[in-house]
Amino acid sequence: EDKIREKKLGQRILFTVDGTDRLNGEDAHKFFIEDAHQLTQIDSIFIYCAPIHLLHTSGSNLNANFNHPFRVPMIKVRDKDNQPLEENYELMRQLTYKRVPEYLFASADVLDKLICYSGGHPRDLFRLLNLSINYVEDDLIDDEAADKAIKEVATDYRRTITKDQYQLLVEIDRNPDTPEPFTNESSRDMLYDLVLLEYNNYFWKSHPTIETLPGYQ
Repeated sequence: EDKIREKKLGQRILFTVDGTDRLNGEDAHKFFIEDAHQLTQIDSIFIYCAPIHLLHTSGSNLNANFNHPFRVPMIKVRDKDNQPLEENYELMRQLTYKRVPEYLFASADVLDKLICYSGGHPRDLFRLLNLSINYVEDDLIDDEAADKAIKEVATDYRRTITKDQYQLLVEIDRNPDTPEPFTNESSRDMLYDLVLLEYNNYFWKSHPTIETLPGYQ
């Protein structure tokens, strides 16, 4: 920090600790709850990326241990009634074009399909994009390649879902304004696994690829 000030590049260093949001339940509890004092005693500015299930765990005391816990929501490409939000679709399109040239898509509708089934989760959008490229046969990402990618992602998520969780997902989707009654260990696990997505204005929706599975239907 002294060298930063000497060069007039700023006053303080901001540290972002990423990846800790993927800790399993026991390790996350030790890191953010049991040993929180070790993290908060460091004399600097830190942003820790914590697993979302800790925000829904009673007695976690995240609000008491850390200044201003902030939920990072999905990009809201749809509202709670599943209506597309064009402004945010455009944001996701521009995000995509920073990685892949626009001419690689057979049509604009193909990209919009991938955006739709990403649920507004950038990491899953790029995952769908990479899988689509693997399925390309004629140099362009077309509907067939996109559909195969969506099916593969849905199959991956299917491995993490139990029979009872399908029913819970349907109930949450039917009551997007009032997710609180469904806040339990199972819903926390689904938020952690990204089977269930959280959006700002605090509503939850199933990951769109899940809705293609027979168990959900």
